[in-house]
Amino acid sequence: LKQFYCLVAWPSNHGAAMVGIEDVDSTAFALWLSRDGALARMLDGVLLSHFLAVDLCATPQGFHRNSSGSSRPLALGTGSVEGKPQEACGWVPAAVPLTLDVLARQDSATVRAVFDVLASDASFEAFTARQMQSIVRRDEEDGEKLKQGIQLAIDKGLLPEQVHVESARSVNVEGREVDDICSEIIEALGDAPQKGCVMTLQGLSGTGKGTVVTRLQQLLPNTHIWSNGNLFRAVTLLATTLAEQQGINLQEALRPTTLQTLMGMLKLVELADGEFDLKVDGLCLSYLASEVKNTVLKESRIERSIPTVAGMTQGEVINFVRNALEQMTSSGYNVLMEGREQTLNYIRTPHRFEVILPNMALIGQRRAAQLVGARALDQIRCKGGGGEPGSEVDVHAEIREALKALVGT
Repeated sequence: LKQFYCLVAWPSNHGAAMVGIEDVDSTAFALWLSRDGALARMLDGVLLSHFLAVDLCATPQGFHRNSSGSSRPLALGTGSVEGKPQEACGWVPAAVPLTLDVLARQDSATVRAVFDVLASDASFEAFTARQMQSIVRRDEEDGEKLKQGIQLAIDKGLLPEQVHVESARSVNVEGREVDDICSEIIEALGDAPQKGCVMTLQGLSGTGKGTVVTRLQQLLPNTHIWSNGNLFRAVTLLATTLAEQQGINLQEALRPTTLQTLMGMLKLVELADGEFDLKVDGLCLSYLASEVKNTVLKESRIERSIPTVAGMTQGEVINFVRNALEQMTSSGYNVLMEGREQTLNYIRTPHRFEVILPNMALIGQRRAAQLVGARALDQIRCKGGGGEPGSEVDVHAEIREALKALVGT
């Protein structure tokens, strides 16, 4: 191996720090520093031969390829693995100390910090595997129920059996900050958000779809997030109310002709502040969904009945949504939808995205770290720590106590 020059960069408390390394041994050592050394491996087995100036974005959590055009120039390493050219760049995660401030944020930094604390804990590894199995099982069960609901809608003549679906752009979210992911999506949207468009985001549970959609709403102009949750609950409210008023069972209230009448009692209304809301108006009920989403729409009778209603009303709900989306976009608004592919396939838009996570184990790790972090914060607050920045709390001890409690449940 001949001697060569290498440039390695990592975040420091004072911003981006950079160091030049001039020999093979030092370079190899630098590339394999542990997370405790504030630099993770850049790419397994890559022998760096030289660096080129490129545009990478520096964040407190690490470096990643810039996609927004607003970052400082750093470095790109190139080299080879078994004679094949490789690129050694991408997001380089840095250690995130688990402080009370970080725990209170309950965001991606919290997840990363909790995982770093518990990564070598065997009980956390088992808890992670359990969460992954639970997510996969629930996804499969939900997918089968949704498939049956879609088929029922086809049989009722509400949805076509064959549908042309625009191609979805895959977005790899592994190891990336939400702003970087959103930058890629926004760039792909082009000027569509200036006119009003529908954007769909699909992917498995636990891949961060909700986080991405929430952040996109903050970054895009005149943007609404559409959720079918309140719509299904509103239909359930009407169906259960009708059943009670007429002394019939729920299945009778969901007969096609009756259901058509109930759907006519729902409409999307534009409020004075430019927001849109779902209005329930019929059977002596008059509500805006946003005003009762945590009260009337969460009553036990709704919770008990919603699985049945959702299974029998997929076609009616999809058609309502399509009309609502047309109403919103024709008024110049952008609408973000996240959900399952089977449903989103019936929404016509060229702006389709799918979040993917090549390392599926990360889904379980993310969910497990979220649960542990939330439990630990609740414990601290219950003990009077308040969960406020500056409080003196042994956060690591609380994390391990939270894991112990969750593993026992």
